[in-house]
Amino acid sequence: MTGVEREEHPTACSMQVALEFGTRMEEAGVRTRMDAFLAGLTDFLRDNGCRLIGHIKGLLDAGDSGQLFFSVTSFKESPRYKGGIDGEIAEAELSMNVIVYGVEEELVSRAIHEQLGKQFALFPL
Repeated sequence: MTGVEREEHPTACSMQVALEFGTRMEEAGVRTRMDAFLAGLTDFLRDNGCRLIGHIKGLLDAGDSGQLFFSVTSFKESPRYKGGIDGEIAEAELSMNVIVYGVEEELVSRAIHEQLGKQFALFPL
């Protein structure tokens, strides 16, 4: 028997944390840090067996300063953003959902925390 492949099931992971930036920054600075986080996360996942990104999406809630939604659906595309942040912020709450194929949930969760920790201080909600 040749060509038999096992069925691939998605791995889903969600989390909520408070992020502190270490300094006050405008939306452009926040996006730069989020871009670095998401690039690190997708690189790590790809390098550790992830075959497909269903989605990596999240919401940065900066309270009265606004909300920034982000989404990644491919290893090759840049993150897409919607919404916005007014003025400068030093912290925000992050809600995030990930669906990927080819890696276990424990690895995804660890990768998220490690990559977030490179850009932000994290605090559980």
